[in-house]
Amino acid sequence: MRHAGPRLVAGAALGRLTADGVLTMNGYLGIDVGTQGLSVIFTNEALHILGTGEAGYGMVPGLPPECQEQLPGEWERALVDALADLRRTLAAAGVEMRVQAIGISGQMHGEVLCDAAAAPLGPARLWCDGRNEAEGHELTELLGTKMPKRITAARWLWTIRNQPDKAARAAHMTTPAGWIARRLTGEWTLGIGDASGMFPIDQATLDYDARRLADFDALVART
Repeated sequence: MRHAGPRLVAGAALGRLTADGVLTMNGYLGIDVGTQGLSVIFTNEALHILGTGEAGYGMVPGLPPECQEQLPGEWERALVDALADLRRTLAAAGVEMRVQAIGISGQMHGEVLCDAAAAPLGPARLWCDGRNEAEGHELTELLGTKMPKRITAARWLWTIRNQPDKAARAAHMTTPAGWIARRLTGEWTLGIGDASGMFPIDQATLDYDARRLADFDALVART
């Protein structure tokens, strides 16, 4: 997880120097919710890197080898720790960040299920969880497009069949990056790339494929 080389680029851009010698810098915050840890990066408005921070986490212990899960609360804890790491780096160079915009990326294909109050329904199943290979094959045949076992729709179909009580309580489903976006903004939102890792996208509408959604819903109704 540790970055090689310097973590702050001195003189990368001009900011406003305060009376106490602190350089206040406008810029952009990037957040990446990885499989093994969360990273943050702060750039100036010209996209020069000013500093980074990071914090790690692991899988839920004690599960069978094919089960790969993480607690959404661990991503939040790591975000707090990574931002503190970033601030320490910037402070050591006399820089104070002013965030103008935030970009969020992360591991795709996760299944973060939440109830109507936006509370997680336990650990999230990750892209590397191997329990839904059969569902991937089934959806490939049904929808007429490649649906690998890692895609979130296959994971969700497995949950419906194998954890029906949990599925019945689910009011929202998102990805790790989507969960962090929800916690920061209060909105359920995904970038198009992350969304395409959950279910096929209609290239004409840039929304989920309505025909395939109907086919998926019909399959679930028969389950």
